[in-house]
Amino acid sequence: MNYIAIVYQAFATDDTEIISLSSKAINKTLCHMSSIQIIKLDEQFRRYTSLEWYIDWELISLEDLKSNIRNQEEYLNVIRLGTFHPNGFLREKCLMELSEDPEALPYLLLRLNDWVQPIRDRICGIIKKSICNSSIHNVIAALPFLEKAKKGERRNLDVFMQIEYMIVQKIKGQISDLKIYEIYKYDFHVRKYLYCLLLNEKIVSKEQAEQLLQREKNSSNCKTIIISAILDDYICDLNEIDVYLQNKSAVVRRKALDRKYAILKKNWAGIEKLLLDNSKGFRETVCYIIKKHTDIDIINYYIEHLETEYTRVAILGIGENGNKENVKDIISYLQSYNEKEVRDTLKSLGSCLGTDGESIYWKYIMDPRISVAKSAYNAIRSNEIRYGSKQIYERFLNCEYEFTKRYLVNLLLNESSWSRLPYLLQLYNYEDISLQDKIRKKATQRSCYSKLSEIEAEKLRKIMNDSTLRIPAKLISDIELDLKYVTVDNIINDQQNIKLAKRSDDIDWNKQYEFVEHIGIKSYEQIHFEECKYIWKNWVPKQGQADYLQGELLRQAEKLRNEAMDNGNINWDDNFDWFCDFLKYTLVDSDIFGQEKIEKLK
Repeated sequence: MNYIAIVYQAFATDDTEIISLSSKAINKTLCHMSSIQIIKLDEQFRRYTSLEWYIDWELISLEDLKSNIRNQEEYLNVIRLGTFHPNGFLREKCLMELSEDPEALPYLLLRLNDWVQPIRDRICGIIKKSICNSSIHNVIAALPFLEKAKKGERRNLDVFMQIEYMIVQKIKGQISDLKIYEIYKYDFHVRKYLYCLLLNEKIVSKEQAEQLLQREKNSSNCKTIIISAILDDYICDLNEIDVYLQNKSAVVRRKALDRKYAILKKNWAGIEKLLLDNSKGFRETVCYIIKKHTDIDIINYYIEHLETEYTRVAILGIGENGNKENVKDIISYLQSYNEKEVRDTLKSLGSCLGTDGESIYWKYIMDPRISVAKSAYNAIRSNEIRYGSKQIYERFLNCEYEFTKRYLVNLLLNESSWSRLPYLLQLYNYEDISLQDKIRKKATQRSCYSKLSEIEAEKLRKIMNDSTLRIPAKLISDIELDLKYVTVDNIINDQQNIKLAKRSDDIDWNKQYEFVEHIGIKSYEQIHFEECKYIWKNWVPKQGQADYLQGELLRQAEKLRNEAMDNGNINWDDNFDWFCDFLKYTLVDSDIFGQEKIEKLK
């Protein structure tokens, strides 16, 4: 989807041919997008336009744009997409332009969670007008967008409730005009939210709900929503509930179980048979009821069913409810010819043994059966077991199965940064592209709190100087710089390294500022664009504060730039004041500027 943001830059030019081609491309793309794809586009669009510092979007004229895009549908889709733009002035212009567009409701609803307060305030009236002027079909098509806005943290609750009430009333008032078969014309995501609204608001009767269930042929998810709503919101007798207890959907069975228990408020005859259900969540609820109201020995019940048709469920049940003492009852199933039984046994052993089963997991991660190796891998990850970078790498070299290599590489990535680095460098050009990206990213993530012996540092340098590995010179340079600050004379083992890495109070800030000086962030002018791009890509997270000082400085500077250039500082508050203070005091106290520049900073 990132190319759409790139194409959108065409509307900041005077080239009518490029504008025409770009509008056609955007129109074609949006017309074939589902509701969920459009929502995802809204989340991602501004990430690819936030670095367009050279364009002043406030100066873009929609009248000129309209004259250059002669097709009305193409123009409207360009404007609809403009409501996703990071520039607040442009978004506001586009929203006002769409106030008369009967199909713009989905895009308007997303702006209830806009990050600019005046836009959130203004959009309310536009949305209310749009709801009144929209057909029931357009309102229904906007339901996924309403749900998205509902989950937002910025939207005003009172305003949202007013809009939600208007939509519900609109559908209630015109539902008689909507034929049942017409519902299936909407895509899956729209139907899903429509069913929730119709049933939770009891707009349809129980009989109509069952009719919807009968007609819903394609989506088990939609069927689950309908049945769950019937159980939650309509009166059902115990016979109906027992029928739903046999449903294929684990969600429906769970709902039926909860409903039956809510009615009876106690156990019932034969409840222990439900312990053999395939769903873990279902079994957990049954266990809760049995433990509360009966003296049935759950572990013994599962042991009794090990040599029956329910062997796999019994193995899993012992793992969910047992401990180390029950390992003897299931460990023999590791020798089973049934792959699924071996897989489930490893899963249960992971629960019962925890880290004590590390040798078992290490053995079976090399199993030629994919599901068995994956179960062993999951047991290792869930118990946070580390085998050491060297041991993992040596096993990787002797591994013949690609799926096992993937598990081993992922385990290697989870080791401490400096212990894994020599082996990541040897895997730097690994043929699996998805793993290669992870390896290269982890190779750039090195703890500045760890310590490395001279011997370990020399081994690392030897690997870096191996021309056959084709390690980038920039990465080698960065690692060499880091080695100056983490290398010590004495030998420090991995366990000490891990402890040091967790001691954030040991940060040597002077060394951090030497890093800053090294990449050149010393001038007000844009003279290190590539370095800043690198920091932005690697050290600035998508959400929250950065882990590295350089990343945090750039993140805060970009926040201030974005607010000034895109929003005219209209959202200025104490957070932005804090950013300014942080930048000022951090740079002043860094000892990398002369007195003249320090005075300018102050």
